[in-house]
Amino acid sequence: MTLKKLIADVLRIDESDVTEESSSKTLKAWNSSRHVELVMAIEKHYKVRFGSAEIAALQSFRQIREMLTKKDVVM
Repeated sequence: MTLKKLIADVLRIDESDVTEESSSKTLKAWNSSRHVELVMAIEKHYKVRFGSAEIAALQSFRQIREMLTKKDVVM
């Protein structure tokens, strides 16, 4: 599963709506409760853990991808 697909599934939106610029500010479906679901889904799918500061920073597709890259996750 791609990162875009994972985000789309958790947010219950079309995958085509997830772009490089997608964020909690640009997608109405990305609210605080879905953010928690999204972080949990990413941690489970990619077998990675985020600290509280990292979780707070994961506010866009780009930030999530960059954080996963920093953690040497192959996407």
